Amino acid sequence: MTAETLGTGQIAWQRRAAGKLTEILLRYPHLPPLSWTVGNAGATLTATVSTLPTEPEIRDAFTAWADVLALTVTPARTDQISTRLMATGRRDGVHLVLTATIYAEDGS
Repeated sequence: MTAETLGTGQIAWQRRAAGKLTEILLRYPHLPPLSWTVGNAGATLTATVSTLPTEPEIRDAFTAWADVLALTVTPARTDQISTRLMATGRRDGVHLVLTATIYAEDGS
């Protein structure tokens, strides 16, 4: 497989993911905006809850998106600094990943 052939396949995957992103954004305009990334290998979309200030708003946005996209939520991972939320799934051949990070309150 040549680099050109590999690149052509990757571009096709990105087009598929970008098309799915367009469909999602048109279908759910009432949900909070997310930061979206189209992966460079495989048809992958990663969405991050990144613009909401409070923990309840972050959790609500994460849950709303996970629900409408029918994603499987994995157990939260918590350490002294943050709690990380993640959900994954597949729609029409596109791998979807939803993430959110909730930072611990500053003790000062």
